Amino acid sequence: MKYFSKNQELLFFLCLVVLYFIWSFCDFFIPAKAGLDYSWIIGLNWAKDIGAQWGKDILFTYGPLYHFAGVLVPDFYSSKAYLLILIGINLFYSLIKTGVVFIFYRRANSLYKMFITMFSGFVMLLCVYHKHIYSEIITLFSIILLCDSYYEIRENKMIINKRVIINNVLASFLLVIAQYMKFSYFNVVVVLLILLNILYIFHNKYKITVIFTGSYIFFSFFLWIISGQNIKNLFGYFYTGFQLSGGYTSAMNIPFVNSNNFDFFTFASIIILLFIIMLIYILKKKNIYLFIYLF
Repeated sequence: MKYFSKNQELLFFLCLVVLYFIWSFCDFFIPAKAGLDYSWIIGLNWAKDIGAQWGKDILFTYGPLYHFAGVLVPDFYSSKAYLLILIGINLFYSLIKTGVVFIFYRRANSLYKMFITMFSGFVMLLCVYHKHIYSEIITLFSIILLCDSYYEIRENKMIINKRVIINNVLASFLLVIAQYMKFSYFNVVVVLLILLNILYIFHNKYKITVIFTGSYIFFSFFLWIISGQNIKNLFGYFYTGFQLSGGYTSAMNIPFVNSNNFDFFTFASIIILLFIIMLIYILKKKNIYLFIYLF
């Protein structure tokens, strides 16, 4: 099977963006009405409308970028502003879904390209998300980017190229969005930072640890500021977030997690560590089927 030309790849990419954009365009329309979930969605939008600050005035399981989770209430925006926000966020997720498919396409052997593309495209079409589940696809894409970086380094005899740098910077950016959408994803980010830095330090790739960690720190401050928050409240956001998540997990009776936030951190560490071990095994075996199965 022949590879696509550059123009064909670009056309393929744009067609996927349009397809996902049309497929999921109505996801963010949440009317204001009675009910538990609707009440806190209205509360978040109202707090944003009056300029309340996270870490000072607001204590909740979500964060200042909760809009990316698809909890916009049209009543709080003019029709034009709401439409622009709706288009922007749907385009953002359309690009992420296309990126997932495209990475699988570029990584697959020519013999399996069409199968990989059709399979991953079909999975992404089924990803019509709602509320906090949007943060899961962001986290998934971030992990795929980080795995792709490691795969790229191994393929190029541990040489750091432009693709590796872009992947790590983009993954950091997306992980910060996820943690500011819903606080629980901060645990995942910390685990990824620790494990991946250990992995790259083991290979003496200090440049990547600096790029990945430095990008994460930069975007943590940058996105906090451009979301309209006071930098003085950043520590308060994380401190109160840990306090709230401890009581929240106990109240919601989440399986495998109790009110101790350390237990959740340990559980997440084990899962991600197993993921990385499986990835290393697959890279050694160079088996495309195992690679597909992992994701």
